[in-house]
Amino acid sequence: MKQLRIFFLCLVAATLVTACGGDDKDNSTPVEKITLDKETLLLNSNRSETLTATVTPAGATENTVTWSSDKTTVVTVDQNGKVNALTEGTATITATAGGKSATCVVTVSDAVIINAPEQLQVAFEDASTNPDSPTKIRLGAGFELELCYGETSDPHRYIELDGGGFTLSNVTGSESDVVTIESTTLKLSNIKMNTTDDSNCVIALYPTNTKLILGSGAKLDNPTGRAVYVFEGCQLIMDEGSSVNGRIVLQTDKNNSDEGGSFFYKGGTWENAELIFAYNNASTLMPMTLTKALANPYKLTFVAQWVMRPSHFPEGGFTVVKGDGYTLTQLDLEKITSLEMDVTGSYVTSENCELVLDTAENAIKLRIKATAY
Repeated sequence: MKQLRIFFLCLVAATLVTACGGDDKDNSTPVEKITLDKETLLLNSNRSETLTATVTPAGATENTVTWSSDKTTVVTVDQNGKVNALTEGTATITATAGGKSATCVVTVSDAVIINAPEQLQVAFEDASTNPDSPTKIRLGAGFELELCYGETSDPHRYIELDGGGFTLSNVTGSESDVVTIESTTLKLSNIKMNTTDDSNCVIALYPTNTKLILGSGAKLDNPTGRAVYVFEGCQLIMDEGSSVNGRIVLQTDKNNSDEGGSFFYKGGTWENAELIFAYNNASTLMPMTLTKALANPYKLTFVAQWVMRPSHFPEGGFTVVKGDGYTLTQLDLEKITSLEMDVTGSYVTSENCELVLDTAENAIKLRIKATAY
């Protein structure tokens, strides 16, 4: 009887232990990951947008999402994922649930954000006419475009365009240059433009008083053709951080003898470089102006589609390169790897012309050789 009682007590104890062990079992479902509907976001100041977080699996136990911003002076976020843009800058929004997290990089810009080609033309037409306060435009993530015609009506417009890393191009056989800019001062940054058709150029500037400034991250690419065609009275400026791959054409017309296309080099890289003067019986040329040493060697080509004689050269020759706040040296002359004279007739040729450094005028000149005649 005593043995039976002991056995019964042991059986009850075992049952209690088993029952207690069952109460300690963990029935929670851990969070595997959390994702956001956007990894990057571009907003204007004083604008807002709500991010959506998805917790996987859907039945995770700790599925409450908490939100935070690493720069609350730039961007704030509430606990519903609503992002509020305060001032220009970049901030990272973090969503966390069950020990997992996901982030979205938010860029706040005062620029007009463009998400469709038709918006771009409207933005150009509505741009500032004040040279001291240009309109800032930025291409949004959803922007898609092959060709761009940057025409504006009078008066003159002043625009700064941030491409946001966008690539703008045309395809072989297109009947247009990639970008045509009229009556505008346009500064480009963070954008790549290219063409695969050598018969076109990447950017054409006309008419008089049109200016293109290539800023940091602006890249023009047509390695076997024309990158930029600068018509008379227009101006191209290369700044630090810019890049041109291809030929630059400066046109001078006899009807605008003092307003040929001009090129100011202030920095950047120029590959497959060829400087072409398209000359049409004018009294002078608008030269390339260097404010510092050119980083790359280049070829110089002089084109005149009419019979040209030595008498058409001004006294001392044409100034093709000049220094501005920078003193030209023999090294700058040696950067010109070759000279080609593409002139109708046989009076002016590559053989009877030469390039010389004129230290008195801080210029490189193209002239007829003294021994030619």
